[in-house]
Amino acid sequence: MTELKGLIEQIPLPWQSSQWQRLVSQQEKGQLAHAYLVAGAVGLGKLAFMQQFARYLLCHKRTKTGPCGRCRDCELSAQANHPDIHLLQPEEGSRDIKVDQIRGLSQFLVRSSHSGGARIAIINHAHHMNVNAANGLLKSLEEPGSNSYIFLLTEAPGMLTATIRSRCQRLQFSVPAFEEASTWLHEHVDSSEDADRLLAAVDNRPLAALELSRTGTLDAEQDFTDKLYALLLGRASLVAVVSAGLKLGESTAITCILKTVTTLSRKMTACDADGSAAELTEVLDKLSSGAREKDAEGIKSLLAKFLAYHQQALNAYRQVSSGANPNPQLVLESLLFDFGNLSSSKIP
Repeated sequence: MTELKGLIEQIPLPWQSSQWQRLVSQQEKGQLAHAYLVAGAVGLGKLAFMQQFARYLLCHKRTKTGPCGRCRDCELSAQANHPDIHLLQPEEGSRDIKVDQIRGLSQFLVRSSHSGGARIAIINHAHHMNVNAANGLLKSLEEPGSNSYIFLLTEAPGMLTATIRSRCQRLQFSVPAFEEASTWLHEHVDSSEDADRLLAAVDNRPLAALELSRTGTLDAEQDFTDKLYALLLGRASLVAVVSAGLKLGESTAITCILKTVTTLSRKMTACDADGSAAELTEVLDKLSSGAREKDAEGIKSLLAKFLAYHQQALNAYRQVSSGANPNPQLVLESLLFDFGNLSSSKIP
């Protein structure tokens, strides 16, 4: 998701307080690391957080709570035009961060600071660096310039090479508790919106929920999820479900698939844990379509099938998110074809 306008001035958000305090404390003690791996799920405001901290570092009248917002450095930062802040992310129309972009970053880090202070590089979606770009970044991590800082932002830290991860201090962002997320979201959406429903749709990620509210895509996601169930029950064609998924976008559609499979798997697990086939839910009854005996072994067999598919969908999500597969539409089509085959009752 994109960072939402007007958000930077609110940083730190309630679920970011400990991370802010940690960086401010390190800065005051002269202990800021040269490089940080800023990890956490999409929808937690990592980019806005780092942009505000960059403003904080460059501000000459800062307080512990943030930059002053009035000095020349703050004015330049607010216009996204400060020469000592370098934001790097995949270029429009590309999924990758390329080696030429890293070369530009390296040149930025070794030149003199415009304001006589720090030089700050923010690499958004750092896991999208291709092999050459990742290798090119190593030199800057191994030979840091004086008073320069690199922040690598990612929701998939495992996709970064071990050599890069080992050279960065970790700054982890976690999904807040429901109560905290709900309180914040209720203050930022229209009173007519169902804030709790928005949060439930995005696993308590407040900014993802806010974006859902502003873009109106929640209903589209629910429609796609309904079509997934219809596909399993033989009430929708594969073509119709693929079409709905493509309207959402491959990454969002696969996320919906993962949630649906997780929901069904939990129902099966609960049923199996009780040891009572009689408590099989209606949706599992329909999935089996009377074709299999609904005993404990049958439940375990069906659960194993769904868990294996969940791993397949997770791998597909990683492929699409990383840009490793050049044809995300084909990935989604194949995934939905196999999803329909989880049931014995699909239509042609």
